[in-house]
Amino acid sequence: MKNRLVLIVMLVTVFGCSDDEFSSVNKIVDEWKLTEIRYYTPSGNSIIAYSDVNIVYDFRNDGTLVVSGVEQGIYNNGTYEYEIEEGVVEGISDLVIFTVKIDQTYWAYDLTNGIMKLGLSHVDGPDLIFERN
Repeated sequence: MKNRLVLIVMLVTVFGCSDDEFSSVNKIVDEWKLTEIRYYTPSGNSIIAYSDVNIVYDFRNDGTLVVSGVEQGIYNNGTYEYEIEEGVVEGISDLVIFTVKIDQTYWAYDLTNGIMKLGLSHVDGPDLIFERN
């Protein structure tokens, strides 16, 4: 059942995006302000707003991510390695998906209307929501 849910989430994400958004995958290089974290659980969903806090994720051209403004969170203040990876959904060879690998964690990547989402909700984790700083 979980595999079907992962496939459905990926299909919705991919088909909800235009070709322009896929070609803009490298637009991750910039400073991004964390605005919220979304959690999805069987007992209910929750959103933690960070719009009043200045938490910045600075994705740099050299593959480093510098996180600042965090007391505690998903990623604490510091420098991390990241890379963008392209893949296909198993069994559907022409369906391309993108992930952002930060250290050893693979986040589903979506950039729509200037809002970036790094998501783990497909594996019962949080989704991080950003806007350009």
